[in-house]
Amino acid sequence: MDAVRSDAGSDAGPGAGRHQPVLGLPTSLLAVEGKTYAVVALMQREGWLSRDRRRGVVVDTGPQQSWPERVDTSLARSELNLLARFIDPHPRAIAFWNLVAARRERRRSEAVSAAHIVSLEAQLLRSYDPTWGTQEFNDEALRRACPPWTAIRARIEEETAHLVRRPRLAPCMLWLALCADLDRWPALDERRRRVVAHAVFALASVCWSDWFVREALRRCPELEPELGRTCARQPAQPLAAPELPARVPVAHIVERLAALCAELAEQPTQEAVRELLACARDAEAWQRALPDRGLVAMRGLRHEVEVLIAQARERASARALTWLGPEVWAQIEARWSLAALGRDASALRQLAQDAAQAQARLDEAVGRCSEAQVLLESARAALHALDAELQAAPTLARRREIESARLLALHTLLDAEGGQAALEDAVLASVSPWSEAFDLGADYRADHDASLPASARPVAPSVNDPAPEIASSAPATRSLAAPDALAVCNDVAALLPS
Repeated sequence: MDAVRSDAGSDAGPGAGRHQPVLGLPTSLLAVEGKTYAVVALMQREGWLSRDRRRGVVVDTGPQQSWPERVDTSLARSELNLLARFIDPHPRAIAFWNLVAARRERRRSEAVSAAHIVSLEAQLLRSYDPTWGTQEFNDEALRRACPPWTAIRARIEEETAHLVRRPRLAPCMLWLALCADLDRWPALDERRRRVVAHAVFALASVCWSDWFVREALRRCPELEPELGRTCARQPAQPLAAPELPARVPVAHIVERLAALCAELAEQPTQEAVRELLACARDAEAWQRALPDRGLVAMRGLRHEVEVLIAQARERASARALTWLGPEVWAQIEARWSLAALGRDASALRQLAQDAAQAQARLDEAVGRCSEAQVLLESARAALHALDAELQAAPTLARRREIESARLLALHTLLDAEGGQAALEDAVLASVSPWSEAFDLGADYRADHDASLPASARPVAPSVNDPAPEIASSAPATRSLAAPDALAVCNDVAALLPS
């Protein structure tokens, strides 16, 4: 769960708490500028897209490429190919963090220069603040300004683990300055507003979280035309996840790539690169049959919760815990559904692990509850026996003796009965996410239903989304994406003689 929510309620509303990459590009960067697109013109002006580097970008979009509605597809195919290279957020984010690591180590290489070609975010942040990345990092200050920062940071570290052991997160400190600019939006001129909007988008992009865009839109609704279509607007989904698609020959892709990589490492040839490109296109064709990480994680969570509920029903029946009725099970299932809403794949896996651990917690709590039930029945039986004996007491002395014993037995019974509520609460907490206390006055089912619109169906993909993704009950996470593979192939191809 997101540990904190801001007082302003920036995570409130549809899609609250969801973290997924931005979609497409800001509206102004998709506009036509001269004979190309504004994003390409920007990178040319910054000097990172020379004529030679333009030739190296050989992504062929093909006639079936899906483009945002506002993209003018009448431009030359070469410009569309360049746009395709910039429109995918994941390689842009990886290029950005590669640059951050290179600046930290003062590295300079062709690989770093190539990274600049797609590091649009570095240029956008530099336009906002030429000193970007030099700020002193303050995790506590960032958590205060960005309530879900802990989850966002974990996502950055996960995605960049293959680049650096610990990414330098100083660029994220720009969010504090951006908040100040958003708060004084009316005082900004038109040019500065555009720069601020682009910087918000850039930060969201490199953090793999459109939370920054959603928060900026909450603060400044005037940003809607520029940034509105770069963040997902989908209703949260219930815990139940659709079945995974049929398996595809991923192992075959891996085997082919391994063989080609070995050949390229030993003796690179044009034929090997062509085969690598063909392999990447095969991967692109198979991509849509693959589930994303969120869907796989959701299915794992669903299985663990089903096992947990079945185990709880069996334990309740065997131990005669009659207070655990159908309505309680429905409320418990709703709690897990609520906990799953808006979680990314990593958080869903952690939640599934907790559901598995809850099975052991349940056995321990039910065991204590059963032992207490035995003591309670014993206390009741002892009191009943003393009542019967009191009725037959032959003398006043014996009657006084029995009444004293009965008073002690009554206290024992009252103590046992008084402890039952706490033990029952412990059973309910044991089968709840993260062992959180179960509020008997809450209606978790109603809360869950309220979080789902009546239409409760995924909305149509945003027109700013260049390629539809597999529907998931969790925020989209990156799967085996062909554009990534093609980008690698193109970089290799650029190093070979034509």
